[in-house]
Amino acid sequence: MQLIRIPKKGNIINTLIMARIGARFENPKYKGISHFVEHMCFKGTKKRTAKEIALGIEKYGGDLNAFTDWEITAYWAEIANRYKRQSLDILKDITKNPTFPNKEIKKERQVILQELKMYRDNPRDFAYDYLNQKLFNKNSGFYLSVIGTEESLNNINKKELIEYHKKHYNDTIIIQVGNVVSKENYNHIISPERLFEINSKNLNQSFFVQRKGISQANVLISNYVNLNTPKLDNLIAICILKSLYSDMSGRLFTVIREKHNLVYRVHFDWEMYSCGAIQWFVSLGLDVSKIHKAHELIIKELTRPISKKELDYTMTKLIGEREISLDKPKSLASITAYSVIRNIDYKQLIYHYKKHYKRIAKSIGEFQKMFDFKKNILVGVIPE
Repeated sequence: MQLIRIPKKGNIINTLIMARIGARFENPKYKGISHFVEHMCFKGTKKRTAKEIALGIEKYGGDLNAFTDWEITAYWAEIANRYKRQSLDILKDITKNPTFPNKEIKKERQVILQELKMYRDNPRDFAYDYLNQKLFNKNSGFYLSVIGTEESLNNINKKELIEYHKKHYNDTIIIQVGNVVSKENYNHIISPERLFEINSKNLNQSFFVQRKGISQANVLISNYVNLNTPKLDNLIAICILKSLYSDMSGRLFTVIREKHNLVYRVHFDWEMYSCGAIQWFVSLGLDVSKIHKAHELIIKELTRPISKKELDYTMTKLIGEREISLDKPKSLASITAYSVIRNIDYKQLIYHYKKHYKRIAKSIGEFQKMFDFKKNILVGVIPE
């Protein structure tokens, strides 16, 4: 059994079981199968019905849920420490022993199709899928959404689900954060660190899709970078930059919203993949006529040199943010899971983050240049 236990004082425990597989590595014909398996794991096992699975956690006031991402599928429960055995038993059962009843597969396919429509109907969510179709090549693993398409979902049957589960759920890792004794016993070998290809001819271009029934443009500015420096250093650097750019005190909000009044919302975020590549995003909502002005101002703020005063403030803010996140068992479990997927030592992010923040801060200006924010793609879902 692969296991990571992290002691954390408090009244609750978070148990997470992760499968090191996600939408990025799927066959396009069966796109969405990782997410489909996630749903089906809650639909009954050899020992429990779907209702018994839910009641087994919720009757004690706990939470039970799961998520599928590009490179990970994870199942988690958060509950009072005294029920940690029950929560672990249920999570192990649903991840190891799902029965994939035909009746439930047919029903859940319809549920997922409704979920797909929900995301498509939301212009902000749809913008991310539209971005990936313009930024990445079809063989990248990112071209189609995590959920899949109507066609790919209809290609998935019981045989495919069982084979996929059997192949990818034999090396799951259990992560527990709470009233436990520290322990680490897991396999560091992860999925092949496959670099992905982007559609480079679309860089520094703008793409828009029109939609009826909306009055605001939902815009994303993005690109990816693969730096020839250690993954941990790149992760720390993008965290520092996000803290500098984001929130009410951040550069983007201060300039784009408060000074120029162009938007209600503007946010900087990022994603790091197992191969080490980092994709960054700026998301915003505004009038169509103001898109290009906002774009110009945003790139100016992303590339403007960082002053010592700004950096000192950002470091205080970032350390405070990390202290808050590390106080939450759920957040701690998530940090650990994503560190495993990225092949980064999670202990460095949990116990030694201040040392690394201070070290990278000294060269943050160089990292800012390496991210090359001037090279980007802009997409928008705009009113018809």
